Amino acid sequence: EKRDSGRARAYRLVPPVVTRAIHAAWTLWILGYPDRAAARAREAPALARSLDHPFGLSYACHLAAGLHHWRREHQTVHELEDEALGYDTEHGFGLLLTIGVVQRGWLLAERGESEQGLAQMQEGLAAHREIGSEVLVPAFLGLVAEAYQKLGRLTEGLAAVAEALTVAQRSEQHYWEAELHRLLGLLTLQGDRRSAESHFLRAIEIARRQRARSLELRATVNLSRLWTDEGKLGE
Repeated sequence: EKRDSGRARAYRLVPPVVTRAIHAAWTLWILGYPDRAAARAREAPALARSLDHPFGLSYACHLAAGLHHWRREHQTVHELEDEALGYDTEHGFGLLLTIGVVQRGWLLAERGESEQGLAQMQEGLAAHREIGSEVLVPAFLGLVAEAYQKLGRLTEGLAAVAEALTVAQRSEQHYWEAELHRLLGLLTLQGDRRSAESHFLRAIEIARRQRARSLELRATVNLSRLWTDEGKLGE
């Protein structure tokens, strides 16, 4: 009974109607419905605002920003993270603050400030882990690996992906494994095209098994570019 009571209190941190909207958005994007996902993501912060629920609103803004991050909608990510930052700072929402630091670091990297963005993502990830959280760590390490890949720091990128896969196995967070194998393909592409092809194919296999069509599409595009470069137009 005590355990159930504690669980109920934890659920009240975020109003269920907000949780349903944001997790429906994430699920729809992964399943391959980006427009429907964006519509549900817009609902979550609006619902939290109507309920005047600071933690729920910050939570909704950060997770909606993650959805718009996947859609590469930089301005929307910036606006949502700015809104969330005020609540995180005022109320001391430590876990959510670390998510915001990572997201804002990604924005810097996307805007061409790669080294600064990478440093901020690493800072946010370190703070996130310091408070004992493994939630989202595989995805955050994937962002770090992507930044390393764009900077040409391939060895460090490979180490970040290896760590992400280890965390995913230990914590049973398998949602981002297809993307991590896609990143392995990008990181090995220059030195070993056969290995890169194998990683892209592995990413596609995992995504198909999980019915994660957006992640399957990402890996398929990379594989198609590789085959096109090799003249395998039929494939």
